[in-house]
Amino acid sequence: MDRQRIFARLANMAKPACLVCPGVMVIADILTITLHQPAKFVDRSISIYAAGHYGWLEKSGTIMVGACFCLIAINLWRVSCARELRLFKWGGILFFIETIGFILMSLFNTNLVSNVFTFHGLVHQISLITISVVFYLFCMSAAWEMGKQPSFKLFGLVCLLPLVTGLLVCLWLGYSYHYYHENRYMGLSERLITAANLFWIILVGPQVVKLAEIR
Repeated sequence: MDRQRIFARLANMAKPACLVCPGVMVIADILTITLHQPAKFVDRSISIYAAGHYGWLEKSGTIMVGACFCLIAINLWRVSCARELRLFKWGGILFFIETIGFILMSLFNTNLVSNVFTFHGLVHQISLITISVVFYLFCMSAAWEMGKQPSFKLFGLVCLLPLVTGLLVCLWLGYSYHYYHENRYMGLSERLITAANLFWIILVGPQVVKLAEIR
């Protein structure tokens, strides 16, 4: 099988992956929390659970989402540079970076002790920050590109949901830290941001692929 056919088959897997992979991550997180007793998902972050005894469950969901981003990236990369959607091609590069970030974040665990820094923890934090920034950059560019297409304008607005959610959660954490000098709701805040991102994948991801197919 030649390279073009392989990429075509992978590209066709993107839409179902946008529905399946977020579901796997949610189920994996619920199972991991359930297996750890007592469950402390409000203050215990996803990364902490991923470093625990059942961390492989949490990491499997994370890797699935990374694979989903990779499949979307393949579709975006195939957009012609000559088209008005050429920014989507650079979006493909962003999502390939996103995929690498998810892999590294899964391979390297976070620091279990907040005031003790390790190489693994540093790579984990850098990967986490990178995938957040890259994803928000793509959301802004996608909102712009989809906003120019009459039948995709609503999805362009939904692209701003992860940005708004991330901003509100950061303000909430800042308020909590200012008054309590600790982040009491780190786990809950992470899951709110993750929920907004997964919602984007489920609702907007297939539409991004559909728009890229117009190429």
